[in-house]
Amino acid sequence: MRHFADLVLDNPLVAPAATALVDRGGRTSYAALRQRLLAVAAWLQAQGTQPGDRVAVLLPNGSAFVEIQLGCAAAGGVLVPLNTRQLPAEQQRILEDAGASVLFVHTAYAGRAEVFQAALPALRTVVVVGGEAGEGGESAEGVADAAGWPGYEAIAGCQAQPALPALADDAPAVILYTSGTTSLPKGAVLSHANLLANLRQYQATVGLAPGGVNLQLSPLFHAASIFCYVHLMLGGCTVLLDKVEPLAIGRAIEAERVSFLFTVPTVLYQLLDHLDRVPHDLRSLQVLQYGAAPITGPQLQRALDRFGPRLLHSYGMTEATSHVSVLLGAEHAQAAGSVGRPLQGIDVCVVDDVGLDVADGEVGELLVRGPNVFGGYWQRPDATRDALRGGWLHTGDLGRRDAQGRLYVIDRKKDMIISGGTNIYPSDIEDALMRHPAVAEAAAFGLPDARWGEAVAAAVVLRPEARSDEAALLAHLRGQLGGYKLPKRLCILAALPKNATGKVLKRELKGLAEFQCAS
Repeated sequence: MRHFADLVLDNPLVAPAATALVDRGGRTSYAALRQRLLAVAAWLQAQGTQPGDRVAVLLPNGSAFVEIQLGCAAAGGVLVPLNTRQLPAEQQRILEDAGASVLFVHTAYAGRAEVFQAALPALRTVVVVGGEAGEGGESAEGVADAAGWPGYEAIAGCQAQPALPALADDAPAVILYTSGTTSLPKGAVLSHANLLANLRQYQATVGLAPGGVNLQLSPLFHAASIFCYVHLMLGGCTVLLDKVEPLAIGRAIEAERVSFLFTVPTVLYQLLDHLDRVPHDLRSLQVLQYGAAPITGPQLQRALDRFGPRLLHSYGMTEATSHVSVLLGAEHAQAAGSVGRPLQGIDVCVVDDVGLDVADGEVGELLVRGPNVFGGYWQRPDATRDALRGGWLHTGDLGRRDAQGRLYVIDRKKDMIISGGTNIYPSDIEDALMRHPAVAEAAAFGLPDARWGEAVAAAVVLRPEARSDEAALLAHLRGQLGGYKLPKRLCILAALPKNATGKVLKRELKGLAEFQCAS
């Protein structure tokens, strides 16, 4: 396999009659997936799409997303997935920045697509996807007819054979826009070689069995889509859930004999609570992997008691395609909180502020090198040079390595709190809070303080049915942390603001009214 669409077009592990995808609309065989991705590629070429042209999608998880991504890759186009949870204005800025000429949009978002097309001359064509009623109660066909746009099923249902272009291995395949703060998110350009390298690196390290069944909870517009595509590489099946809810997860594992599940800690906690009340047959599940944040203390022990060596912890980032390291199941008991060792074929070093390697156990910035590392940001040469200086990807993550080569991610460099000239890692406070039996989630961060520069603040979410208050939580912390690490402001919230993959948005926490006074 040289190009991303070869996962289906040129893969000896693929059996045409086997099921590749399952979603609310039914089951898609590999033969049908092949025909539909080729039809998408042929249609894109007929619209004048040339290799390197950008093709955007605004879609929930479903088979159509996979068909379009592979069809775009086969035609040499560059997919630009839009985050369905962003505001329309944010999506429009990304479409404009990428210069997308085609947009595949679900009926639920068709109204905003009309605004996009009116505002963006480069956006020549919009295709409506989805057989169910959209926000306005219209079907996909009705929406398409009213707007004068083609409907997706009419495109994907054709028997078409595109003229597949010859592409260089480093040809761009996708632009994934990273989370922005106050400015436009940066588009990480990933090549066909990047994507395939990370799939192979992951498989060489984890060793999934061919033909397994993946339950895809993470959005396909995110780097966590790797789990869908590694299962395609292995001739397996991916079940695409459009509703992340514990009962639906348990039922899907039972019904589809799911062997692989990736989730974020928040959903894992909900699943553990659900399993305490409602039994499900989970014997088919061979791997339950979590990422985006570590799990420690009582919550980790609950997960280990339930899943044992099936539990994996991973670390990665968009600029590294997806995965950098994995902690395999047997090592959880030995190295709680670790993100494991780098995947095969990936180098990681830990350096100080002047770029020198630090000793094992010391904290520094994690740098990454390997064929999975992206080539740069879309039309952002300065940001690219900064991220890839010296031939290494500067992750912005602070971490350390133990004597066995296992990595620990401490915090984002930009999230470190400097109070009175002392460095404070939010993870120290979060880990201590998570050891309280009533706490389900915790986030610590710095707030401006006239005396100390920054003051420590923290927010927690309590477990269902649990009771506690700020005084009790602070008393708990006093027994575990030095006084300089104690939060000056601690609030109990109903939920923490998060992005699509479950990472806490600390910049939003800092703006909440509860934290406008740090002392």
